[in-house]
Amino acid sequence: MVDAVPEPEEGVAPASPPRVDAGGLLPVAGLLGRLLRTGLAGASLPVLLGVVVAQVAGAAIALALIGDGGYIVNGQPRPSSVSSGLVVGLCAVLVALLAVQVFAASAVSVISAGLLLGRPVSARAALGRVARRAVALAVVGAGLLLLSAGIVVAYAVAWSASGFRLVGLVVALAGVLLLGWLLLVPAVVVLEDAGPRRALVRTWEIVRLRRTRTSWHLGVFAVAVPVLVGWGLGEAARLAGGALSMVLGAAAFAVAGMVAVLMQGAAPAIIALDGWYSASAEGKDQRRPMEPQVTAGMLPPSPAPRRTRPVVAGGLLVAAVALPGLLLQGLLTLNPFGMPSVTDHVVKAVSAQSWLLVTGGDRPLVFAPRLARYSVHACTDQPCTRTRQVGGDRFLQPWMDAAELPDGSVAVAAWLDGKDESLRLVRCDGHSCPTLQNAPPLRSNPPLTSGLARHLWVSVAPSGPGVAVAAVDRNKAAGGSIDLHLLKCERLPCASPVTAGVVTVPSNAEEGLWAHPLAVATGRGGRPVAAFQDLARGDLYFAACTTTSCPATATRLVSGGTGGAPSDEFSSARDGGVSVVVPPDDRPLIAYRDGHTGTARLLRCRTPACPAADPIGLGDAGSRFAPSMALGPDGLPVIATYGPSGHAVTVIACRTADCARRTTSRIAANRGTPGPMDLAVGRNGRPRVLWYGRSPGADGFRLHLTTCRHARCDAG
Repeated sequence: MVDAVPEPEEGVAPASPPRVDAGGLLPVAGLLGRLLRTGLAGASLPVLLGVVVAQVAGAAIALALIGDGGYIVNGQPRPSSVSSGLVVGLCAVLVALLAVQVFAASAVSVISAGLLLGRPVSARAALGRVARRAVALAVVGAGLLLLSAGIVVAYAVAWSASGFRLVGLVVALAGVLLLGWLLLVPAVVVLEDAGPRRALVRTWEIVRLRRTRTSWHLGVFAVAVPVLVGWGLGEAARLAGGALSMVLGAAAFAVAGMVAVLMQGAAPAIIALDGWYSASAEGKDQRRPMEPQVTAGMLPPSPAPRRTRPVVAGGLLVAAVALPGLLLQGLLTLNPFGMPSVTDHVVKAVSAQSWLLVTGGDRPLVFAPRLARYSVHACTDQPCTRTRQVGGDRFLQPWMDAAELPDGSVAVAAWLDGKDESLRLVRCDGHSCPTLQNAPPLRSNPPLTSGLARHLWVSVAPSGPGVAVAAVDRNKAAGGSIDLHLLKCERLPCASPVTAGVVTVPSNAEEGLWAHPLAVATGRGGRPVAAFQDLARGDLYFAACTTTSCPATATRLVSGGTGGAPSDEFSSARDGGVSVVVPPDDRPLIAYRDGHTGTARLLRCRTPACPAADPIGLGDAGSRFAPSMALGPDGLPVIATYGPSGHAVTVIACRTADCARRTTSRIAANRGTPGPMDLAVGRNGRPRVLWYGRSPGADGFRLHLTTCRHARCDAG
């Protein structure tokens, strides 16, 4: 039987406190509901508001700890790397929030006991009792934290040893049933004004002959209910996406925190005061429950608490729920910590090695080559939350390229497969791509008799209204060499390309399926320049043409033999590649990957002809795959690469022509082996990076498009 909770008159304490009987889950739930209806939330309002303030302060401190080492993705802050200092700091914040939770729940236990026993206690008096026993509660809270950690470890060990998650859950449930009654200790500390040792002994006496039932009840109401409420609200907030998801998530966290405080305070008070025993306990003298008369006398003296009007209480609770999200969103908008802000979305393309193209409308296109075919995917919006396929072709050799043109269309070049190994070029738009087989050939040679493909790589770049094309094939006459053909098409379709020149490059031309060792760009007057990296030796060659002719041989700017034999980790031919741009000063810049160390490097030509180049250090930038480079609207280079540790996706935005001054920003975390990447800069100056990897929490590798919200990927 469950006795009714009386409605006490203000300032009047009953002579005989009512008996509390709660023999099962439903009676406990009934008493919890009755406490809420008789003003528990209103009486505990100052405690709940204090919890929300602590949550906001904890979130602000966590943001400060992340600071310059973090970034904001889709409106939510994340650390780009995890250091020992960050872990210690975040753990300290978590422990402080847990301490606030224990203190607040203990205060609610006092308030709940006062309502149950007909002797209302104000929030101020309850907090005074908590402050008096703060040390004891801190000791008990630390013990409960260690106990919880032990149950989690037991769950993980059982799961790992058996290989079945269900076994781990059974072990964790057994631990809760055996030790869950210890959650009653904080309530006993404040209700009987006891120290930690005395409270532990007294709790053992209270739960005698009903220990498993107590653990079960506390596990349901003090643990399961708050967890389910927090999980459900968090999942609902996550569906909103973006900055709204963070605001709703903070509100959900605040609601879950308040529910947890009420449940973890009221349920232990009900169970501690419970005078009900099962029939099997009849005649046994070990029972020592809390006596209502004694417990009522031990409650802290308190003037009659003022009743908070429901409208006022409701308004304060709504404000407490909305305030954390709004404050955090304002803090992220002001961004006093200087964190880069980006959007990140998974692109549903069919190839890890894909090129990113930004057309005139500033909406990205993804060009995805795949063995003997390619496809073009148009993003339906600038962040690329959704894509649709707008073109594609097949019966091609794996090496192909694409580039955006000034009119917003895209040029696609590829070698055809089969007997007719010819180079073709077509123009695509945001709606369709013509078939390469129907385009006129730019070059056509018979295949080599050795069975190797004569044609290897191709690269394209805009040249005024037309296209510049660089194509590589093996030199049949000169063993160990390749021919680099530089072509120009004034318009598309290109039936009569202009041959700017043929440059011989000494190379074994090792093939890498994901490699892109050839790059072409145009300088002043539309003159083509090209860079080529020997994937086998690591040599880097460069050919700079005039407006009328090209040199007979390419200049070797980097010798791959100076660094010793390439390491096994960084010698893979599939990882190599170069990018070349020509800034307004007409001195080309080449970004490439060092085959010995995997480091991203940058060269700046001393003159437009580039007989020699100066290396530019990029700090500790490293890359498993080749870096990608493009020019921003200011004519300065922007480079995308992977960080040397943790493989973070990193953008380096040069602020001067020689990149002596630059901004380095980590914009995404990659938890797997780094994959191919590509960079494009739109007309608004915002860099976009297309990269293949595994983001934190993801179950596999995906193709990501990360877009910076500000030029140079800085804080704005």
